[in-house]
Amino acid sequence: MRIVVCLRFGYDVAELRPDRRTGAPRLRRAPLRIDPFSHNALEEAVRLAERHDGEVVALSLVPKPPPDRLQLEVLAGGADELVLAVDPGCEEADALGLTPPLAAALRHLAPWDLVLCGDAAADRYERQLGPRLAEALDLPCVTRGLDLERAGDVLRADRSLEDRVDRVEVDLPALVTVTQEANEPRIPPLLQVMGAGRRPRSTLSLAELAVGPSREASGTRRIEIAAPPTSRRRQRVRQDDTAATARELARLLATEGVVHR
Repeated sequence: MRIVVCLRFGYDVAELRPDRRTGAPRLRRAPLRIDPFSHNALEEAVRLAERHDGEVVALSLVPKPPPDRLQLEVLAGGADELVLAVDPGCEEADALGLTPPLAAALRHLAPWDLVLCGDAAADRYERQLGPRLAEALDLPCVTRGLDLERAGDVLRADRSLEDRVDRVEVDLPALVTVTQEANEPRIPPLLQVMGAGRRPRSTLSLAELAVGPSREASGTRRIEIAAPPTSRRRQRVRQDDTAATARELARLLATEGVVHR
């Protein structure tokens, strides 16, 4: 069983801080990480591969190759190979623009039995890329998938919805977007971490894929991102002892209407 996982490297949103003057996120200081939704997709691919003697290929569309530590983290996480499709404009592209180069890269890597994507991305949360890819590749698509299992030429999956769980079957090859509820990504053992550097890595250019920049195919343009201005009272409470401090704090909170007696 050959599985391709579409991975996203993104900024760690928990570490983003706004510029005090403009409110824009200070991206240069924010560390990159594997998107948490992609981590779940990779883990699900590895689990399927272990049960069905399979191979996992990690594919990522990137503006430039990510730091070596992140590439090794993907391989240590269980991917047998990492392929980077390099598109300098993809950071500004939407799901519509990202679909053609990713679909071309997937065709380049064919044949495969299954394509897995994260259900969303932690920074954009569009939740459109998986279904758009399936449409471009003429594949059946299962969104919000968990508990995946192969039975011959059929893939069985549960779909986690707001009010129920649907059990579905699709013919392979197929595309599935994986939810964060699907699994808990493992911590790779030491031997797997040490062996990650020996696993193959390669890059693909837009010229090799015969597609244009993803930004040019996008249907939307990002005009501005800014954190709303906030202000804090920064009032310090100091009394002689802990009990007096607690009473004064409670009085101030009640005065402000934050708590009610």
